[in-house]
Amino acid sequence: MSQLQHPPLPEDVSGLIFITRRLTDLLTAEITALRAMRPKDIVPLQEEKAELTNLYETRLNAFKDDAIELRKLSPELAAEFGTSTRILRDVIADNQRVLKAVREVNEDVIGVVADEIARQRNPAQTYGERGQAAPKSRLARRQAGPLKLDQQA
Repeated sequence: MSQLQHPPLPEDVSGLIFITRRLTDLLTAEITALRAMRPKDIVPLQEEKAELTNLYETRLNAFKDDAIELRKLSPELAAEFGTSTRILRDVIADNQRVLKAVREVNEDVIGVVADEIARQRNPAQTYGERGQAAPKSRLARRQAGPLKLDQQA
């Protein structure tokens, strides 16, 4: 059985530190994949990330509920816990920024594609020399060029 299925007892802050570090590693890997424009690479991380997030929340709440105070920990362990928590908080903030940026880029791409499809379906209307509509003019054909999509993302 994995360490995640049987983490240390809630009062064992070293178990919480382990969970915090592993969650930080997963979020960092997710950020790296998203910045490299490889969103498919984050799919395998999602199950463990969800499990770790739940464990982190459970262990942290148990830690608080049992009234275990950080001042009762050794100074080294308290410092390690504080450092791992700060790093996780920073990585979570960075992760949120990257996810927002990726979402905005995707929305922009979808908007451009939708605009191009609409333009191709309704080509520009041109008029002949007497003011009548010229439905198949060279200008209309020229404006409805081929649609190319980058399949990389």
